[in-house]
Order: sequence, then C-alpha cells, then structure tokens
Amino acid sequence: MKRVVLLLICILLLILDNTVMPFFSVKGITPSLLFTFAILFSLINGYWEAIIIGAFSGVLQDVYSMYPFGINSLLNLIVCLIAAGIGENIFKHKRLIPLVTTLGLTILKYLGLFLIGKLIHMIIPVRGFFILGIYNTILAFFLYGFVYNLSNKKLMKQQWKFSEK
Repeated sequence: MKRVVLLLICILLLILDNTVMPFFSVKGITPSLLFTFAILFSLINGYWEAIIIGAFSGVLQDVYSMYPFGINSLLNLIVCLIAAGIGENIFKHKRLIPLVTTLGLTILKYLGLFLIGKLIHMIIPVRGFFILGIYNTILAFFLYGFVYNLSNKKLMKQQWKFSEK
C-alpha cells in the first residue's frame, strides 16, 4: 500500500507541476512540487526511500522534460541520496535544516544539469538556478509539515518487501 500511496502522490504532483505551477512562474521560472517532495521525503525517510523516490520522481520528470531521457533520473537519485545522508543527522521535527537543504540541493541539481548540458553540447540557462532554489524552498516551507506527517503514519512506516510470494 505504501508504494501505491507514493506512486499516486508523485503522479498528482507531476500533474500539478505541469498544469497549475506554470501560473505561479516568476520570470519564466517555475518551481517543482515533485522535486521538492522528493527531497523532503528523502530527508525524513532515509537511503532506501531516497533511492525509490529519487529514481521514480526523476523518471516522471524525464517524461515531460525537454532534456535527454535519464538526466533528471540520475540527478534526482543523487540529490535524494545526499538528502537522505543529511537527514540522518538532523532533528526532523525542525524546519530550518530541511529548508536550507532544499535550497542547496535544488541549486546542486541544476548545476549538475548545466554541467551535463555542457558535456552533451546543450545550452541550459544558468540565470534562474538561485531563484528556483528560493522558490522550491518556499514550497518546502509549506510542504514539510505534510511530508513529515505523512511519513509518520503507520501505513508509511511499513518496510518495502520485494521478495513477496
């Protein structure tokens, strides 16, 4: 059931990212609910969850991305693993570290995107990285309580079972 809930939340956030969030863009820069959720969920739930949510959210973003397929998957996976590492050493009920982490990891992801773009000779504008980081941090402020409460529900505490018979 945990997998179904995460799947549905990610798909809903992807739909909102592509339909509603463009109305909130500032100078052509649109924040990402899905990416922000993935960072916060990874911070709270650890490495295994970070791998699952990072890869899945990246694949979903790749489907609607103008960049070559797989770049978002790779970068989301790396960023979510970093978030999980940071999450092991913080008080999860406080908001300051998750907000700062969201800012830093958003900028890191888009710098990674810029560097990969340079390697494959693709032009990726740098002008909005910091603004996007601030925008995702504002989203994280409002999303963190939801993600924290969701992660503490009994349903979400169940471990992943891949060898079910």
